Amino acid sequence: MPGYIVDKNQRFDEALKSSWNDTKGEAMHLFLWIIFTCLVTIAGLLTFVVGIFIAIPLISLSLAYVYIQVSENHQQ
Repeated sequence: MPGYIVDKNQRFDEALKSSWNDTKGEAMHLFLWIIFTCLVTIAGLLTFVVGIFIAIPLISLSLAYVYIQVSENHQQ
């Protein structure tokens, strides 16, 4: 949803609706992405909290990648 606010200049409610519509049929992929981000976060915390400084940018980049993939798939 943040991508719709920033990229498409939508209001919160519009972005939420667009995000919901664009992710229909992608539940399993998004669930696996959430599991991945949880594992990366846990790994970052287990490395004496220093690894979280790598985990946060990695998760942010992966969120941007997910947004691009979902929004492109919806346009096609």
